[in-house]
Amino acid sequence: MDTAGKVVIADDTAGALLGVPAATPAVDPTVRWNPGLPELIGAVRYAGRQAAHNSGWVGSTRIFTHLSAEPTAITIRPVFFSGR
Repeated sequence: MDTAGKVVIADDTAGALLGVPAATPAVDPTVRWNPGLPELIGAVRYAGRQAAHNSGWVGSTRIFTHLSAEPTAITIRPVFFSGR
């Protein structure tokens, strides 16, 4: 996900949870998918702030998705492009 909360790429599991195509990169920001999960967008923004200070930062949390009444555990590992 990018810092705006839009999906750049998802594996099979994440694609199902987010309701987006799996293994389909969206390099162009204008064609990225919006998963419509406000909790996830907040978590991604938090991760971006943490990773800006520590490039090795990895976090985890639980969010609600459209597939379950129970929260789903996720792990966020920031990816940097060209050293940013």
